[in-house]
Amino acid sequence: MTAVLKYKVKKERENLISSREVPGESIACIAILVGVHLLLYQFHEFKNCLYKLLEMGDENVESAEKVKGISLRVLLVLGVSAIFLLVLFVLTHEVVIENETSYDEAVFRFVDRFRSPGLTAVLTFLTFFGSVNFLLPAYILLSLYFILFKKNNARSFNIAAIGLSSGVLLRVVKSIFQRHRPQHPLLANVTGFSFPSGHSFSSFTFVGVLIYMLWNSNARLGWKYAGTTLLFITAAIIAFSRVYLQVHYASDVVAGFCMSFVWLSLCIFILQRLNKPGSGNSRLPETMLVGAIVAFINAAF
Repeated sequence: MTAVLKYKVKKERENLISSREVPGESIACIAILVGVHLLLYQFHEFKNCLYKLLEMGDENVESAEKVKGISLRVLLVLGVSAIFLLVLFVLTHEVVIENETSYDEAVFRFVDRFRSPGLTAVLTFLTFFGSVNFLLPAYILLSLYFILFKKNNARSFNIAAIGLSSGVLLRVVKSIFQRHRPQHPLLANVTGFSFPSGHSFSSFTFVGVLIYMLWNSNARLGWKYAGTTLLFITAAIIAFSRVYLQVHYASDVVAGFCMSFVWLSLCIFILQRLNKPGSGNSRLPETMLVGAIVAFINAAF
């Protein structure tokens, strides 16, 4: 009789765990579908660039080199997005659904070797720049700058759209997976769920917007590389501070970075298509993407 009861209890636990896994796995699959859709249309852009390059031949060397550069960038985004989507799927399955924490605990033990009062004070200060209290005014000021000084309403709209959509996406994903934060954080009054890291996702997204604008400016190549390096290191330090201060697991931070790259690539891709001259008659890619995103949000609730 005791063996039968133990078996029933075990089966009930397994059923409960499996019922909790379904929403997370479903959302992960939807996110993968959205990402695959992005990759397919990025590949379509790469194919168009390749066709243009083949048609040009040696007639216009300068134009051919420009198209070749665009196609290589698209191919690079394709490859990196595919890798980050795979990392996101693995992290979601292992650390959220399977609750595997050995990697995160090993990172905590490694970081403990370098912890000091001085470093804690510095990272506590720097982590503020990844919070909504800093990034929301930053997005607003950046949007106003392009409206008032550059007279570029389209660029201002794009910045605002990326900022708002990123905030909505972050809240949706956190509410879906509901991973609890690490115990014994070094910061007080830290609320909300842990996966993915909002500071990591938001910082890399905002920095990605600045890097994208930098590379589309008339700045010298050396300044572009220097600015990109400085901005990326800043976002990386903010992301690291979340692990150091024990308010996020390392897997949360990695997931935030990967999600930021894929989401920002998706946003830039859509906005470029919408702002492309003569594209008003074709909205199939945007319609399908918006439909997938709406399905993603509806599945969360």
